[in-house]
Amino acid sequence: MTGHDFMARLIAERARELDAPSVAPAATLATPARVVEGLRRALLDGETHYTDRPGMAPLREHIAASLSQTLGTARGKDTVIVTNSDTEALFACLLGLRAASGGDNLTRGEAVLPSAGVVDDARARDGALARLLGFDTRLVDPPFEPAWVGRFEVGTERCDVLRVSGLDATSIRSQFKEAESVVVGTLAGGPRVEGVSDGLSAFPVGFACVTPGLAKHARTWKQALSICTAAPSQRATLLALNVEGAS
Repeated sequence: MTGHDFMARLIAERARELDAPSVAPAATLATPARVVEGLRRALLDGETHYTDRPGMAPLREHIAASLSQTLGTARGKDTVIVTNSDTEALFACLLGLRAASGGDNLTRGEAVLPSAGVVDDARARDGALARLLGFDTRLVDPPFEPAWVGRFEVGTERCDVLRVSGLDATSIRSQFKEAESVVVGTLAGGPRVEGVSDGLSAFPVGFACVTPGLAKHARTWKQALSICTAAPSQRATLLALNVEGAS
């Protein structure tokens, strides 16, 4: 299956989901009352819009501070981009890497990805996305690092990308805890994220924490080619994470 075939299948599956009858969420997935109330106040105050390009400053500050603590490497809020998912985060990072390299859109990049033995749906999407964005993919036996998405290179620019669930990066091996590593992840939308209710499935929020050299380029491409994450989703995430001043 080619990268285009894979993405076409994903689009077709999403279209079928959108055509399906709506089903009320189970009671066990109810959004916490404090999040509902805080979000209600924000909506009544007019927070019904899209945010600025990289995302709400308090959320970016929280992501940067949390990753700095668990990675052991200082990360500033200006290196964080709030997205709708970890896939969109990778999308912005790869386009930013291309722009940072100074090459034109025809310049081929290289993506070194985990071998077939460790490929799941998420990693299959990673490979399909890389090929669509002009990266030649090469499969290798991965380092003993479950979070490793791959190594991406265009010209003299390259970075390792790691995927985390929530903001806990303590399990990542020390060799990847460096300023040159890019971290992508998801903050809401499932019970697997510790500390965030699975009742936030209606408010999907992801993030990319990139290198300072990629930050400007990744923000620019996100603004040009994808939709900014809506303010209610980011507000709900701030409330769920108990960020000071969120309400």
